[in-house]
Amino acid sequence: MTLLLMGLGVPLLLGRIAVWAFGPRHLNVFERWALAWLLGAALLSTIMVLIGRAGLALTGAGVAWAPACVVVAFVAAGWVRQSRQRRKSPLISDTPSPQTAPRLSSPSAARMMLRLLLGLMLTSRIVWVVADAAVVPERMTDAYENWFLRARVIAELGRVPLDPADPFYLGGGRVSYPLGMPMLAVWPALLRGGWDETIAHLIWPAHYVALIALIGGWAARRFRTDVGLPAAYLLASVPIIGVHAVRGGYADLLLAAHLAAASLAGWEATQSAQRRAWTAVMLANLLFCVLLKREGLPYCVLLASAAILQRDDRSLGRRIASALLVVLIAWLLARTADLSYVARELRGIGWRPEALPAIRQRLFTWDTWNLLWWFLTPTVAIAAFRLARRKQWLPVLHALALSGFVLGVFLFTDNAAFAVNGWTFDRTMLQIAPTLLAMSLLGLPSRSSAHGLAGANQRNTTASA
Repeated sequence: MTLLLMGLGVPLLLGRIAVWAFGPRHLNVFERWALAWLLGAALLSTIMVLIGRAGLALTGAGVAWAPACVVVAFVAAGWVRQSRQRRKSPLISDTPSPQTAPRLSSPSAARMMLRLLLGLMLTSRIVWVVADAAVVPERMTDAYENWFLRARVIAELGRVPLDPADPFYLGGGRVSYPLGMPMLAVWPALLRGGWDETIAHLIWPAHYVALIALIGGWAARRFRTDVGLPAAYLLASVPIIGVHAVRGGYADLLLAAHLAAASLAGWEATQSAQRRAWTAVMLANLLFCVLLKREGLPYCVLLASAAILQRDDRSLGRRIASALLVVLIAWLLARTADLSYVARELRGIGWRPEALPAIRQRLFTWDTWNLLWWFLTPTVAIAAFRLARRKQWLPVLHALALSGFVLGVFLFTDNAAFAVNGWTFDRTMLQIAPTLLAMSLLGLPSRSSAHGLAGANQRNTTASA
């Protein structure tokens, strides 16, 4: 139990301190702890990747010093931030003032019973998935041949093999796969002094819970509880998401959680008085996506560039320079894996008509997704139309970039074969589905125009003050 608490508790504590020191204020409890886990996992894994690629030993004591130094730096930065905020005007806030806060009527007894029922269904679903994940052994082929293989090799060796001639170069398996996810599985082994697959496997249900809490908590704060609960349950009940939480071994669920966190933070940054805090959350999650899977690099480049270039508080030159800097950092992080696959992926680009009926069948007729894509297709289109009318372009650009990239990969490259056979296409759509679900909710009226994406007026008032 102590090892379990340390294996999951250290990244959670690290992320919670990061949220306190640099994160946005006025989050609800679900958002706060979901971001704490996601940021903590990203920070810890990135630290371990950099230590391993530097050729240093990976031991419990040898790795612990880096997170400890980060914690000290975060605490100092958080203390300075708190001191400055106490001296600032109370106008700098995303919370509605008592004079402008909307007066919401108390929910009826029927509505309260419906909330209670939906909350119990959601809780039972999460408990069932987490309990299954604790006892179901890993048996997926790609997990054993690549992801978990690399984690176990690195954990047993206590280092990352850096010699290309070594049969276990970069941990073995597919060396084009980034090291971010295996390092998260290595961390509990460093504390234990040996490999423990059961504890290493728990990072998947942890990300599953964090993803549900993030989407549900954001929707409840942005709109109301009657939106947050159904959105959380809809996400939790998608079969392929539950399968990835229980069986694990793949990076798609982890990538989906961090991509959703980055997108939500980017959208909030466009209209919030806490632009810097939200931007920091966005960039931290996007850059970690690069270390999770090969798709993370184009996701990071597309979403970060859209978020930075559409800002109106900087000159065009500064925006271009900032976007190029993020692209450079993302490329350097991507180089921690073997990038020789890039040239192969770019060969033979052309239209693959055989993939289109297969994609349509997988999204709308198979039970992998339940009715999710029947719901998302019209609601995302409606939300995009309403956001365009309000000139809130970033969520629309993100949705177009993510959908266009994924569909382009399977309709115009040799990956079309994986849309016809196997479930690679479904796993790839899993990466972007939570973000599209959140984007579909933006067509709804917000809880209050004084905070969230509708807080432009307050931001302008704060800036002028």
